[in-house]
Amino acid sequence: MKKRIALVSFGVGTGEFSQFGEFLLSATVALYYLKEALERAGFEILILDQPASKDLVEAKMLGQLLDFNPRVVLFSQFFSTRIQVRDFITKLKEAGVSCYFGVGGHDATFHSLVSPASYEMFDLVFQGPVMKSIIPSLEKLIIAKHAPQVFVNSLGETENPDLLPAISHSDYSSKVGFLKTSEGCLRENCGCGFCTTPQFCPTGWRPRSLALVTEEIKNLKSSGKKFVFITDDNFLGFSQKHLFRGHEIIMACRTAGLKLMIMTRPERVLAAYKKGFLALWQNTVFRVFIGVENGSPSGLQKLGKVAGREYLKISGEAIQRLKENKIAPFLGYINFPGVETVFQELEESAKFLHDLGESDMTALSQNLRPYEGTKVFEKFGALHVSAKGSELIYDFLDQRVTKFHRFLFSLRPVTDEMDNLVFSLTDYVYIFRPNTALVASFLLIKQAWSDLTYNFFIKALQSFRDRREVVGCEEFYATTESLAFQSRVLLSEMKERFG
Repeated sequence: MKKRIALVSFGVGTGEFSQFGEFLLSATVALYYLKEALERAGFEILILDQPASKDLVEAKMLGQLLDFNPRVVLFSQFFSTRIQVRDFITKLKEAGVSCYFGVGGHDATFHSLVSPASYEMFDLVFQGPVMKSIIPSLEKLIIAKHAPQVFVNSLGETENPDLLPAISHSDYSSKVGFLKTSEGCLRENCGCGFCTTPQFCPTGWRPRSLALVTEEIKNLKSSGKKFVFITDDNFLGFSQKHLFRGHEIIMACRTAGLKLMIMTRPERVLAAYKKGFLALWQNTVFRVFIGVENGSPSGLQKLGKVAGREYLKISGEAIQRLKENKIAPFLGYINFPGVETVFQELEESAKFLHDLGESDMTALSQNLRPYEGTKVFEKFGALHVSAKGSELIYDFLDQRVTKFHRFLFSLRPVTDEMDNLVFSLTDYVYIFRPNTALVASFLLIKQAWSDLTYNFFIKALQSFRDRREVVGCEEFYATTESLAFQSRVLLSEMKERFG
């Protein structure tokens, strides 16, 4: 009996959205850890990772699967790829591919719990962590002649993170590598601030052994990777011991010549600052995703996050400390925190961004995405939610807010390019540390864009609140195009020198 397994992921790669730059991870992390674990168990594996391969169109994926003739095809699903996955299975069946189909991942877990009937196309559905359950489940499926549908629910289990093998990182083409050094979110009373899956980890944050992490760092270097995204939800944990552990890993990456993006919480950034670590991370850590998400106390409450002026003060200080130490913040901002969004929250949140010099149209227009199967989605009730690309569009309780949000989105065909240019310039500045003149030009452009988007946002907000016509659009477009031209010239110069 053949033991061929195909691991498939659909989705976008770098450059498709305004804040997807060339130094942001595009590979589907889970596929490569699964590949190594399955190969060690005797399976023959084919990976089809669309985000990591710009030319991997569906027709090409279909052809490779026909040639490979797998016994099982496993899909890593996200909310924006549900329809694509199902359509692709239909095409595989029409093309004569005879195999079993399985699915897993964050979205498949929660969506299949609330809508199991929509998973009738799959023979195997994984809900929760898979490393302990996937090999025996696949062994049973492969030998079965007429297998009944199976839902493997491991949400109540806590896996040993050392089940993740030290992979080679030589089997994906992305210039950006990845590294997982821990598993799990923190519990509710000390949550990471932006992760939505505490059910995955009933005992909270768990570190992976430093021996495995160190081995994988060596593999990243030997495979030619220079940029690495550490994918832990909260890389610096929640204790001094975890902080020192994170510092040790960063310094090992520094020795290997790797540049890093990490994710953590604002208070962990300040803890690192107080220990003097941020200064030591210069030239190694170039971005920190700290998941601040909103600048209004009531907005944070609506997002289910820690609220209060003190939290925002800590967040603001963390952002400033990062920038002082030549590390760029990445906020994961959600300016419209759900259907109950009010204008006062939008004003407060926009001002918080602008005061930090971090205003842009992507952040100012971003709304909460209520994924089906999560507790947040339940609050939306029977509200109609429609997809527009990767965005979820819905009506707000205040129809003036709805119209304002639609207006902001109508600007995005013009503003997305500018946001992407600033994001890309930020990467080049914080990674390559160009000369003072180039940095000065970048800072002028970034501040001008922050001022422009904030001032126009506030004027437009006031117009929609008062039910008046928005004025100044043409001037906004003209200034945006002027800044975009300057940005393109500057980015071209930086790529020529450092690319």
